[in-house]
Amino acid sequence: MNGKDLILLPKCPHPEHGEMIARKLLGQTQEQRYCGAWYDCKEPGCSNSALIPSKEIRDLYRLD
Repeated sequence: MNGKDLILLPKCPHPEHGEMIARKLLGQTQEQRYCGAWYDCKEPGCSNSALIPSKEIRDLYRLD
């Protein structure tokens, strides 16, 4: 494993909310799972989300 394989958890744009939590795979479409790992803000009522692209998407769009 190299440094590119390590990630930091995404943080909500609201600094007081902190790190986001991984979205459960249950209920996600195949397309959502293929795109990568989804994270949601843990604070009630906050609808901010983030996506960490999958290796396939990074390779496809050369995001590294």
